[in-house]
Amino acid sequence: SGIASPIYLTFLTANISAVSQGVTPPYITAEGFLLFGMNIGGTGAILGIAIAMLTAKSERYKAVSKVGIIPSIFGISEPIMFGFPIVLNPILAIPFITVPLVLQGITYYLMEFNIIGRVIAQVPWTTPPVISGFLITGGDWRAALWQLIELIIAILVYLPFFKTLDKSALAEEKALEEAK
Repeated sequence: SGIASPIYLTFLTANISAVSQGVTPPYITAEGFLLFGMNIGGTGAILGIAIAMLTAKSERYKAVSKVGIIPSIFGISEPIMFGFPIVLNPILAIPFITVPLVLQGITYYLMEFNIIGRVIAQVPWTTPPVISGFLITGGDWRAALWQLIELIIAILVYLPFFKTLDKSALAEEKALEEAK
């Protein structure tokens, strides 16, 4: 962050200047770009699994879901990251790494080909997805729609991994209950 932020902020400033002159913003990876894909609900597009956890059958994951869903909407992923946990979880490593990279890559090309607007404003990192996409692109509804689509993709990718873990947790809970 100490190295990247000054560069991203310089790019954002150049984009703002370009828009004020009626020119297409020159930079895609300006400050705020990572709010697409990478940071939907926190690093790793965590809001996808937070929403998937609403389908939990195990008591453990129902509890984590209740604690983690609201913070995730605002980009605070720690209750899910450490409560689930995602940290050091080999099953979730695949979607945790892959989902944001794919979504961020697609976002780059959507901006490159001017399908969605480029970043021309800065918003707090806690701004929820869809709203942040709309605001940082200067009111581009297509960017907001793209963030909604990204969220749906994240949910769909995380869901089978979560279901596997939920099934295992439910079996553990039943075994503990029977042992009593």
